[in-house]
This record gives sequence, structure tokens and C-alpha cells, in this order.
Amino acid sequence: MVKVVADGGWHAVAGQPYYDEMSVTVVDPAVVKYATKKGGKIVSEATETVSADGKSIATAFSETVGTTGVPITGTSVSDRVAPAPAGAHATSGSWRQTKDAQVSDSGLTFTFAQVGKVVTYSTPIGISFAATIGGPAVPVTGDPGWTTVSLTQPSARTLHETDMFEGKVTGKFLMTVSPDGKTMTIDVNDIKRGKTSTLVAYKQ
Repeated sequence: MVKVVADGGWHAVAGQPYYDEMSVTVVDPAVVKYATKKGGKIVSEATETVSADGKSIATAFSETVGTTGVPITGTSVSDRVAPAPAGAHATSGSWRQTKDAQVSDSGLTFTFAQVGKVVTYSTPIGISFAATIGGPAVPVTGDPGWTTVSLTQPSARTLHETDMFEGKVTGKFLMTVSPDGKTMTIDVNDIKRGKTSTLVAYKQ
């Protein structure tokens, strides 16, 4: 958990791979803006807006974490599941995302290619790796929070990926391509956050 004073100023933050400064600005009783920097450069901005009835919150964000400078933008909506403490800002309390986040293609598109046992991976924002199936963990470039990756291939249509940060496993992914090759189902085990989910990717 990161704590900074919501005074609109920049405050140093330690232990975060994606940023080293953070700013929180209370715009009005329903709106808060957040921004982060790394090495003096702004890498993310977000605005949270609580509805008039206080029951939902809309978030709009933009982040530039890769090496290409291509931003990822998006929006999401969450419903309140616990009230804000007395005297706290309306954005306080507990929320549950109720609608799929709308994210730009730059944050959704990825490319896999396999030649023999070597698999390469790349994204529009500059994250990439080349790993040998069944081989040792290899470096990942372009993502400060994802340092190494290893792969296994349980079957011809499945790939198992293990992500690590500084030697510690942060996530595991089981990717299964449909028989017609048009979709990929991704079972996600987000070990870092203690969450699981299932995604479906469509071949472009």
C-alpha cells in the first residue's frame, strides 16, 4: 500500500518498480486525480469520479510504462461495496469493478511466435522476450515490474508461462489455443495480488 499526502504535490515513493514519485489532488468532493513519475518523467495519470448518488465510481487512466512511448489508456466503472469512513472523501471506501474495463489496443495486443522450441513475445509498448520451452528463466525487456519469464508446453495447443520479479514468482498463465486457431483462452493466476481470472484473446 502506498500512502502520500493528497496536497497536489509530488512525493517520493519507495519500493515500486513503475514509479518513484506520486501526486494526489482532490479536485472537488467527488473527484480525485492521481499521477506518478519515474526518473522525473510522468508515467501515469488517473481521474476517479464518484457518481451523484455515491454508489459508483468511474476511472479514466493513461500510462506509459513501456520503452516505445506508446500510452495505454482506458476507463472502468466500479460499484460501492462498503461506505466511506465518516468525514472521508467520496472516493474512499471499498469498490468492486462491475463492468469490463475499456482499454486501448496498445494495452491488449500481444504477439507470440514460435520457431522450434524458441518462443518470442512482443507488445506495442515495447515489452519483449525470447524463451526456450522447458529452458531456464530469461530476461524480459521493457517492463520494470517483470524481470524474468520461463515457459513450458504441456501440449501442442497450450503454453504455460511463469512470470517473476527479482526472482520471486508473481504470476502464472495457462494459454490454450482453440482447435480452429482463432482464440486463445488465458487462465491467469495473479500470485502477487492473490487473484485468478480467465481471459479470451482473439487472433488478429
